[in-house]
Amino acid sequence: MTHMPRPGLLAILTGPNQGRTFFIPLYETVSIGSAFDAWASLPHDLRLSGHHCTIRYDGEYFHLTDLNSQQGTLVYGINIATIGSVPLPVGECFTAGDSTLQVRLWPPEVLRTLSEQSEPLLAVIDASRDESIWPLLNRSKAYYSCLFEGTRAQSLAAWAPYLVSLSPSSALLKSLVQAGWGKHWGVYLTSLAPFETILAHLRQWLWVQTAAGEKLYFRFYDPKSLRVFLPTLTLAEQQRFFGSVRRWLVEADSEGEVLEYVPESGIWPGRNLARPGEGELFTIRSVQLKQFEIAVNTRFKEQAYQLLYKHLSRPSGKELELPWLRSFIEVGINHAERYGLTTNWQIIQFLLVRLKWGANFDQRYIWAKKVLSDPHLTAIFKMSQLIATAKQKVIK
Repeated sequence: MTHMPRPGLLAILTGPNQGRTFFIPLYETVSIGSAFDAWASLPHDLRLSGHHCTIRYDGEYFHLTDLNSQQGTLVYGINIATIGSVPLPVGECFTAGDSTLQVRLWPPEVLRTLSEQSEPLLAVIDASRDESIWPLLNRSKAYYSCLFEGTRAQSLAAWAPYLVSLSPSSALLKSLVQAGWGKHWGVYLTSLAPFETILAHLRQWLWVQTAAGEKLYFRFYDPKSLRVFLPTLTLAEQQRFFGSVRRWLVEADSEGEVLEYVPESGIWPGRNLARPGEGELFTIRSVQLKQFEIAVNTRFKEQAYQLLYKHLSRPSGKELELPWLRSFIEVGINHAERYGLTTNWQIIQFLLVRLKWGANFDQRYIWAKKVLSDPHLTAIFKMSQLIATAKQKVIK
């Protein structure tokens, strides 16, 4: 049997982000930096460049490369900026910004936790998360079924969610954890019920409705969504959502940990439990929608902060936390929404224009206010027109 090397792990030993860990897939080059889109994003280390360095693990050595960072990357006290890529043995440390980082082998705790469950283990895997997931399921010997039905299941096969039965020694389980843990590929669960019973139950949760009767698609199998949703449930709602599911096992936020959720009462719905009518959608409460909104907005504001921060001119080169910029973003988002700009792209473009031309640019420049206030223009056309018009005008 050929030994399969374990993936890597990046541990933050000291610095503003101390205690965080990041999974490093085998044979992939991942970035480290303060930018929100860095693989190992350390936004609180103000001496890190946006994309400071990269690291790759080939199964034997980690290969560290500096990306012309402002402060450099130190290995054994030597700045490797002019050296290029240097190999690091397992357990070695290096310094970037104000952080000390250590490369380790990915510990098997997550895999052990999942494989040692005392009840049958299943997963809901979202094939749309990565193009490798659908072929991975196809090649496996695991029993699985699409949550979609009929022609939709066929036409969206490569992008659909799947319920998968996983044995403790399953090669598929190992592959899913090694390649997908931390990437929001799906969620895990245990149940004593037959596979088809669980499948039928979960299919009922693909759609929910608001109190006003608006029908919404519910990606409950997204770890981010489930982490927000489960703590909001009343006891009755817990029993309805769990059904025959004994526990949900969900990845934590970038920590390589398993979060376990069980009904507060410890009692699972039985045959005599009053249940909603056949086909009746779950009504999601306004407070639950608000929690989703808060979670999404928090992530978006942090992304906006990182992006705008990179566009600021800082002659000293010193990176600092800027409370005024966070306030600027809060006010700017409200400002953008008054003009009907609601998508992330539209708001980000509006914030960048505001940062470049001034917070009250729409009051100073009549042509800008005219474009933004035009009721006949769509939101996306407003921003396109604003940027195009600006290129033809001199801003003093």
